[in-house]
Amino acid sequence: MKFWEKIQSVIEPRNERSAELLEEVVDPLPQPLTTSTVLGEVPDEESTNGTFPVVSISQDDDRVIEGALVGLRHEIDVVLPVQEEILDADPNPMPDLDSHLFKLPGGIFGKGVDYDPDNQPDRTGLYRGFVVGGLIVLIVAGILLYKFVIAPSVSVPDLVGKSSVEAIHTLNAQGLALGDMTEREVTGVEEGTVVNQDPRVDIRVVKGTKVSLVIAKAGDMTSVPSLTGMTEKEAQTALTDSRLSMVNVSTYSDTISKGHVVGQLPVSETAVAATTSVTVLISSGRYSDTIAVPRVLGLGADEAGSVLRSKGLNPTIYYASTSFGNANEVVVQTPSSQSAVSPRTVVQLLVSKPSSVAQTSVPDVVGLTSADAQKIIISAGLSVQTVYATDRDVPAGNVIAQMPISKNTILQKGDSVGLLMSVGPSSTVIVPDVLRESVSQAQQELTSIGLVPVVVAADSSNNGNNTVVQQFPAGRSSYRLGMSVLLYAPVNGAR
Repeated sequence: MKFWEKIQSVIEPRNERSAELLEEVVDPLPQPLTTSTVLGEVPDEESTNGTFPVVSISQDDDRVIEGALVGLRHEIDVVLPVQEEILDADPNPMPDLDSHLFKLPGGIFGKGVDYDPDNQPDRTGLYRGFVVGGLIVLIVAGILLYKFVIAPSVSVPDLVGKSSVEAIHTLNAQGLALGDMTEREVTGVEEGTVVNQDPRVDIRVVKGTKVSLVIAKAGDMTSVPSLTGMTEKEAQTALTDSRLSMVNVSTYSDTISKGHVVGQLPVSETAVAATTSVTVLISSGRYSDTIAVPRVLGLGADEAGSVLRSKGLNPTIYYASTSFGNANEVVVQTPSSQSAVSPRTVVQLLVSKPSSVAQTSVPDVVGLTSADAQKIIISAGLSVQTVYATDRDVPAGNVIAQMPISKNTILQKGDSVGLLMSVGPSSTVIVPDVLRESVSQAQQELTSIGLVPVVVAADSSNNGNNTVVQQFPAGRSSYRLGMSVLLYAPVNGAR
């Protein structure tokens, strides 16, 4: 069927307007035109009056034509009558055009529902919900905009341990402000150091936020620093910075270099009053290095003792009337000069003194056991003082030497006889634990095995009176004979 005949078969003009529309649509089409025709050329604008659309139909596709004609029939049968009704009723239909259009069969959306503006559901709640929801979104957006764009945040830095000057500089660099600064007495912290802060570290805050600081200040108490391994100069500086003073005691060590701290009392972190003295053991060299005993015969007691101590030896001085030598001078020394001995070896000195009316001969006890020697000396009206030394030949517990010697020496009743007692070939001893013992008891116990007790006074207001509360070296430690053992014990009013 030709295209023209097909159009006539599907359209029945309803009125004059339909016919005119049909004429407008059909007249520009080229005739004759069949469905088998391929429109390879588009009619020019002059032949179509500018109203012919560009169309391309290929092969005998009747379905395309059928669809186009169905739409055309809908325009003629439905739309045109309504438009004519509107124009007849009102020459100016624009104000109510929407109402009339919604009267089209099938509705404007083709759902078969006619529009009635007077019979519509109440959407006030829906509109109110939209308004409230929009406000909430705007408020949240404003908060986020302020927090992340208008007022950017920063992380609070860690200020604890810094000086107050460093802390303030750090705050300024981070765009933060200084809040309240308060002082607090803190033991063991340098004055002016930050010990607390608010807000805490790593909390994110807005730039310009104030950070409060707590600063350490000096009080009546301070903490003893750790000094072990420091040089003497470093130890002195550390104690001065802690408002403490230093007492130097010489010792020997095979593990700590010369001039460095071997030990201390009070121990580190002990809370003490400011200006307290800390006793420090400073190494004078290796214990295994031997010392040649200097000759001190003919010197006065004080001078001889000073010479021996300067060499690292322990002088013990005794007095007796002698038939030889000059009065008030050293007339006997043991060990003899040029003997090679270990550091802190005891050197016995006998100083001659003028004769007295009451005279007692000194008994000879060399080689006897400690018990037998003491019994003989005491029975002669004399007292006994015992010191210790190593000896490869004399058994431990026996007398190596005595001072004064028995030959040609006279003592007064009650004078002391010094006994040099052997501890055997080994110079190592085990330090007894003297904590919680009285000071006198601890001294006696240490002296009895050849150690030298050194009492470090503590303030008795902080500790139990006359009781050892700290010691160095610790109990049950291996130690060298003749070395100093520090005892920390309270003494009334001590500093």
